Amino acid sequence: PYGHQDPAWSPDGTVLYYVQNGITSDGSASRLIRYDLASRSVARLGERGLIEPAPSPDGRWIAATRITAKGSDVVILDAATGQVALEVTRGGRSWSPAWSPDGTALIFLAALGSEASLQQVVLNAPASGPPTIVSSEQLLRNPVDAGVRPAWGVLRSDGNGGSTP
Repeated sequence: PYGHQDPAWSPDGTVLYYVQNGITSDGSASRLIRYDLASRSVARLGERGLIEPAPSPDGRWIAATRITAKGSDVVILDAATGQVALEVTRGGRSWSPAWSPDGTALIFLAALGSEASLQQVVLNAPASGPPTIVSSEQLLRNPVDAGVRPAWGVLRSDGNGGSTP
């Protein structure tokens, strides 16, 4: 009855992830849903309270925002099982993850007073086993709009010595 939000395609375009909204007396009942286009099957993924799915470029992981009574944090889920593989943040003040094009980093927003800062974590993602955090940094000195969802882009040469997004 609360609608859906945050659609995100798997890198190969075979799966659509989205959030099925809901609320209970003790908090968020929102759930990540995986819709397989070929089989037309729908499955819940992970625990309740997960929003803003962002599949990794290799399709192995899904970064998401986890809503709890403590606030919101960025987590990485195993795309096959939905289990939390890595808690990227734990302070209850982070949201809106986005993967780098090569899958080696995540950017996300974190509370900075009444505004937000753009944060980055560099990850080590071994061939087997969960990713780990190598480093973390605030990318910009100035705050950003807390309502904007960050995304990666690629600059390309325009052929005249400049670049275009």
